[in-house]
Amino acid sequence: MVSFRIITDSTADFPPEWDIPFVPVHVYAGIVDMKDKVDFTVDTLLDITRKGIRARTAAPSVKEWMRAFESLGNDLPILAITISSKLSGTFKSAEIAAKMLAKKGFEVHVLDSLTGSIGAGILVARAKEMAEKGVPIGDALQKLRALVNRVRIYLVVADMEAAARSGRLPNVVGKIGKFLRLNPIFVVKDGVFHLWKTVRGQERVVQEFADLIRGKKEVWAGVLGRNEYADRMASEIRENCERVVVCSVDPAIGARLGYGSFGVAFLE
Repeated sequence: MVSFRIITDSTADFPPEWDIPFVPVHVYAGIVDMKDKVDFTVDTLLDITRKGIRARTAAPSVKEWMRAFESLGNDLPILAITISSKLSGTFKSAEIAAKMLAKKGFEVHVLDSLTGSIGAGILVARAKEMAEKGVPIGDALQKLRALVNRVRIYLVVADMEAAARSGRLPNVVGKIGKFLRLNPIFVVKDGVFHLWKTVRGQERVVQEFADLIRGKKEVWAGVLGRNEYADRMASEIRENCERVVVCSVDPAIGARLGYGSFGVAFLE
């Protein structure tokens, strides 16, 4: 018997066999409203990328979070882990929903991961372990909050122009970078994207990521679609780390970074 139930938004990436429920963010391609990981998939992203259609995202509504919480029942506390509040309004809408349901006897705690994708996946993994061991929700939250600032996720951008349009890079850098075949590597720290360094050529990217993971006991790798260099990076991680978790990167995040983006996450 678990001590609490876990739910996330769709931007958190973890092994699908864990069967942890999620609330999808909205993805708009033109006027079409799709739900992330439901009808907006990696194949959908590849299709609209080939057609030159750019996607934008929006947070789930308060009502959507309320329905999701209610579907879990109120016999156990609920822990919702969301994408960084500095990147999306998802945390805020979940928090409002939690407060509204408190009047109906629901105990819902919302944790701002200050990260996303496989970075949030690390927190979900720790929460899952504690819930299955019967750790009380208060103790679990205390431990998870201590971990939040230790999570680091590094992502290499496949489409610099897409990153520039999403505000991750200045527009001029996006255009020049594409022309010069530069590869920016971002780190998500303190809840926001920071440009860590820019390297030229995929071979250099592989080397940078190999240096990042060296000596780490547990590393999560995220890949968006098939990518030769991402496959090599996953192989490098498996050879040098004791525990490796490989996931597909959330397509809604991929819409901001481009098909073929990949990254690694770990605890510092």
